[in-house]
Amino acid sequence: MFEVIVIIAVILAIAIAAVLILAATKPGTLRVQRSVSIKAPPEGIFPLISDFHQWRGLVALRAEGSGDEAHL
Repeated sequence: MFEVIVIIAVILAIAIAAVLILAATKPGTLRVQRSVSIKAPPEGIFPLISDFHQWRGLVALRAEGSGDEAHL
């Protein structure tokens, strides 16, 4: 019975060590990027994106769109 517990403990320790080693090899940063194509002239879009407070309106437009296309 004691041997079974020791074997389980060793396997568990090896599994934990493997997960920690794998995690240590991963980069410490995460980058998330999104993009959208807008069929409108830049002078019509720039006032919307230059003012942070108007971004809520852009999110509402995005929610009304279908798929990855925004309808502006």
